Amino acid sequence: MSKVDETRKFWSDKFDEFDSSGNGQLTIVELRDALKGMGANLSDAEIASMFSDIDADESKSISKDEFIRQMTKKNRQDAFKEFFAENDTDGSGSLTADEIRKFADKDSGASVEDILKQCDVNSDGKITLDEFLARIDG
Repeated sequence: MSKVDETRKFWSDKFDEFDSSGNGQLTIVELRDALKGMGANLSDAEIASMFSDIDADESKSISKDEFIRQMTKKNRQDAFKEFFAENDTDGSGSLTADEIRKFADKDSGASVEDILKQCDVNSDGKITLDEFLARIDG
């Protein structure tokens, strides 16, 4: 099983655990109970905000697909943040053309210029973490 499949299965199992009614949808009460059961100390407003972020179709319930999509997005962003940090060898908070060249040639086959054109929103010749994540999520 691939890492992606393992992650999806983990969140699918968590959803089933949280879905106390067993109807395939999480209500805000089920989400609140699950979070509190895990020791989260969140206000009702924070829980409501989280619920609304996950409830993409604004149906007032969270489907398994919505839940898994949001949870794996977080995991994917964390992985990309780690990749960015590993390649930001000078610790400047942005990827320079030289830093991009080190991974572009071996990992992506894309040229430095192509990567900069796609990600460097402000055209300053380097890619910040925000620019990088925006392109990945876009």
